[in-house]
Formats: sequence, C-alpha cells, structure tokens
Amino acid sequence: FFFFFFFQAEDGIRDVERSRGLGDVYKRQVKASIGLSTEKQKFTGTVRLVLPNRGNTQLYFDTIVISAKGKHTLRLQFLTPGDTVEIHQNMAMYDERTCTKSVAGKEWAGTYSSLALDYHYLKDGKRVVYEDEVRHPRTAMAFNSKFVYFYVVDGRTSKSRGMRIDEMSKFAQNYLNATEGGALDGGGSSTIIVNGKIMNEPSDEEERDVANAVLIAVPVHKEVSSKFVLNDIVVTVARAELYLGPGKNYNVMGVERASAKGIVMAHELGGVRATGDYWWKVHIGNSIAWIEESKLKKL
Repeated sequence: FFFFFFFQAEDGIRDVERSRGLGDVYKRQVKASIGLSTEKQKFTGTVRLVLPNRGNTQLYFDTIVISAKGKHTLRLQFLTPGDTVEIHQNMAMYDERTCTKSVAGKEWAGTYSSLALDYHYLKDGKRVVYEDEVRHPRTAMAFNSKFVYFYVVDGRTSKSRGMRIDEMSKFAQNYLNATEGGALDGGGSSTIIVNGKIMNEPSDEEERDVANAVLIAVPVHKEVSSKFVLNDIVVTVARAELYLGPGKNYNVMGVERASAKGIVMAHELGGVRATGDYWWKVHIGNSIAWIEESKLKKL
C-alpha cells in the first residue's frame, strides 16, 4: 500500500517549501481522463521533467505532477524524460465509522474531480446536527432529483448577520426541497458572481483570494485559426508575454522581445480562440510557450 499525489496546473499549487520527495512532470495524452476513475479506466503520459527535491514549479496547463515522499520515492526514482507512464486510479467510499468496509452503491466511477465540504448538513433527506451557534457568511450547495442550487449568505455586516449551520440545513430542506446540502469555505471567501458581476456583499468588502471555486459555464463553439501550420517560422511583432496555456487566464512564464524568432509546435489546441485572441504553442528562444496570434507574423 502506498501513496502518490497528483497535481494539475488547475489545482493552483502554491508550494513555497522545498519538496521532500521526487516530483515527475508528465504531459497528458490527448483526451486523457484526469481525475478519479476505476481501475478499468486509465490514462497515459510521457515524462517531461524529473525534479528531485523541488518546491514551487510552474506547470503548463496540460501537465500534471506525480509526487511522492519518503520510501515511496523509490517507485519513481528510475523514471527518466521520455518514459511512458500509465496510471490507474481506484476510488471507493468507506464506512464513516470504521473506514474498513466499502459502502455498496456509492460508486466513484467516472468522477472527474471532487470538492471537500466544511459541513454536510443535509444527507439523504435528513438534517445533520452540528454544534454551531455562531452566524457567519456562508457558501453552500444543495440539490434534489431535479435541481442543483448554489447560494451565498452574507454576514458580519450591519445588513446581514449570516446563518448558523442548522439554519442552512432548514433552509435547504424546507425552502429548496433539497435532499443533499453542504457548506463550502465561508466567511470572507463567500462570494457569488454572475456574468462577471459580484451579486453579494463580501464581508471583507472586496474579493478574497481563494484556491478554487465552483463554476457554471455555457460552452461556446470552438473557433480555430488557420493562419499558421506546424513548423512555421514566426517572429514576434511586439513585446510578447509567454503563457503556460492558451489564454490570459494562465500564468505568464516570461516575456520575449519584439523580433524574436520561433517555431510553431504541434498541439491539438493550436490556433484556438480564447480570451479575445487566437493562440499558438511556439518554441521561442529557450522557452516553449503559448503566444497570442496578434503578436506573431510568419517569416
């Protein structure tokens, strides 16, 4: 029995300490399923970097990290760049009291990701009692067989005191007719945004930096440019920021000067439109990065 830890760029790793184990960064194959799965499901990748005893490391949007520490690093130390890695994940729900027996009917097959709750206050249609007498701002989710609800409760202000957990469970059960409900991180983190507008009044009087969020989005039609093709020689027409993924929502890994030459690289998302421009994966200087099409021209 051993543990490996898996991280994606989307996980927002902010590890400022030096790693106590061996981290191996590998690139996911196209359409690979990342997340919780059964042993019958698998995904493979190619080792790109081996970084012993490294802490904070920038990750491209389509890479993940395999990390282990202690004696478990022995299982990874023979990997080298170019090796193929095949990963199987098997998840099961165990009895809460003993943690020794899996619960029948609670399957995790096909689960893409999971999110922990602070309080699971409504379970199988029954309210769960918590010793919580203080009202706070709350972030919550609830659902029944027809609807999923996302809601935020303001608090710690002259306008709103917030809610206790028992009040949250009563609201979800009596007003929403929910059968399941839970609270996420509340307090100053409680913020709800619709179409880019903050709809509540966060108790910090501004948005708080958080590691993750629950997002509902409407997929749009994929737009792809054909301006460049594989191995085209391109040059930057202005100072260009180098991104870790196709879009300005990804981190900047560096900056390249105007008139810098590069080569267009292969990627299934090459030329895709995101955050107002088309994006290309380019080998430029000593970097491999994503650059906006408007900052490039073909030589």
